[in-house]
Amino acid sequence: MMYIMQRDPATLLIATNVNRLMEARGMNATTLAEASGLNRTAIYDIMSERSKSPKVSTVSKIATGLNVPLSDLFLTVGQIEGQAELMRLFASLDAGEQNKLSQIAKAWSDNA
Repeated sequence: MMYIMQRDPATLLIATNVNRLMEARGMNATTLAEASGLNRTAIYDIMSERSKSPKVSTVSKIATGLNVPLSDLFLTVGQIEGQAELMRLFASLDAGEQNKLSQIAKAWSDNA
């Protein structure tokens, strides 16, 4: 009996984000491979679904090559858009309001 390994949602999310970030940076698999210290095949395998479950070390190198935190490769489009909106709103505040909001957020996270 032959088993076909299905790609898990996290791996699909990684591939989607790698493609999106490469496009946003004007990169291709070759330039990302060079920037991440991987070979092109590793990049192509993730993008083309040949790699069903890439190693964390490989994904980490790709994140480095894309100049993003590793966690960014696991975010959905909605999460990314939400973060961008929060940052836009935060930037629109004056320095005093930013400081107050930062203190509230820190206190909130310390109590979570």
